Amino acid sequence: MDYSAPNIAKEMHVGHLRSTIIGESLSRLLEWVGHDVLRLNHLGDWGTQFGMLIAHLVDKYPNLLDERPPIEDLQAFYRESKVRFDNDEEFKRRAHQCVVKLQSKDPFHYKAWKIIYDISMEVNNDLYRRLKVSEKLLERGESFYQDRMVTLVKYLQEAGITEVDEEGRTVMYVKGFPVPLMIAKSDGGFTYDTSDLACIKQRLEEEKGDWIIYVVDAGQSTHLQSIFQAADQLGWVDKSKHRIDHVAFGLVLGEDKRNTRLALIVHFLAMFEHQAIWFIVDLLCQLSKIFTNKRQTLGQVPWATTGRLL
Repeated sequence: MDYSAPNIAKEMHVGHLRSTIIGESLSRLLEWVGHDVLRLNHLGDWGTQFGMLIAHLVDKYPNLLDERPPIEDLQAFYRESKVRFDNDEEFKRRAHQCVVKLQSKDPFHYKAWKIIYDISMEVNNDLYRRLKVSEKLLERGESFYQDRMVTLVKYLQEAGITEVDEEGRTVMYVKGFPVPLMIAKSDGGFTYDTSDLACIKQRLEEEKGDWIIYVVDAGQSTHLQSIFQAADQLGWVDKSKHRIDHVAFGLVLGEDKRNTRLALIVHFLAMFEHQAIWFIVDLLCQLSKIFTNKRQTLGQVPWATTGRLL
């Protein structure tokens, strides 16, 4: 069950919340009827944006290996690095160098990436705790598939399955889809297509999954269907024993037509927890009346306060 999947170092939006709730609910239902469910959180934890984040982190906290940087607001930190990236050519150059070093698993840059990852996941895990999301939800982001992507691209190229287009990109044509999958950029970098192909291959062949469910917004439908078709085309899918589904949901847009951010929802959840305490106090007080006055029934107990929360 693939669900939630927020981006590291970025604020969650309501789409991630919807995916989380739907995916967790489906997982519980499937477990209840006897299925063995592997919950997977396909985090957006890799990519070029981490170059600018690492470069900014190194500039701001040069002793990051000795003591953890006191980053309290990761969103503000992200915005600071983005402003520098957009306006400072020297910083942009160093950011690109950081990406290369991160992808080569340079120890220092990997440690810097891990610091950003951990801070971001602390925020995400707090939200999961509030929502009672199962601790069995595994963090398995794009970084997990990096080595597998290298192997996959090499296999596809050697098998003659890919082509090089006029812009120097390595692409794979999928039956029924006019736009090909981009397997590698002209500079050799990987894409979401590469990551998702490596992902579904790993789930089918290594995890031995017989039913794979993606809980992702409807805007990704065409992309996912092309990935499913590619997996079938490559011979990874045995339709006699494999089932792959996309559980789609609509987008929630704010007044600016952009994805609604989670800041207000997180604030609401904090308020809800506070109100829940008083709900329990009220409930205990009302129930105590039943035991102290045997003539009073449940129907006679005033539930006005508890009704406010409900």
